[in-house]
Amino acid sequence: MKKFKNKKVLTIAAILLVLVASAGLAGAFFSDYEHAIGQATFTLGGDTTIEEQVQGEEKTISIKNRGEGDVFVRVSVYGPDEMKTPTAEPGWRQATDGFWYYQDVLPADGSTSTIKATVDGIPVSIDLSELDIIVVHESVPVVYNTDGEADFAASWAGAGIQPVFE
Repeated sequence: MKKFKNKKVLTIAAILLVLVASAGLAGAFFSDYEHAIGQATFTLGGDTTIEEQVQGEEKTISIKNRGEGDVFVRVSVYGPDEMKTPTAEPGWRQATDGFWYYQDVLPADGSTSTIKATVDGIPVSIDLSELDIIVVHESVPVVYNTDGEADFAASWAGAGIQPVFE
């Protein structure tokens, strides 16, 4: 009986010794650090907002980049059945997914050219203030290639989006 008791004590002691030794190694691994000299700030994207003006039956839309990084943006416009296909100033191109893509890099503090959405044939009985033209916009950080040029397709592909233009 004494031999069996000693084996049990030795086994427990050996397990505890292994646990204590491995805890020290794990603690050293997770608490190790290196000092760095200098500082760098990285910005992965912009903080974009919609700027819109409504005059009568027309809404003028542009996107402003309030962030610190360069972005590409896209806009989709929804409205009543009477809404005409939006018209866009240079820089915008409509894709088959229904979004308008701004082809140029939108830098920090920059704004896009405008898109205009117009609704025609609204009966006089409808109050224009109740008329909704909904604007949805999205942005992605700009991906630059090895030559330092903005890569439109790679930027959108990073978000899982592959625009197709007609």
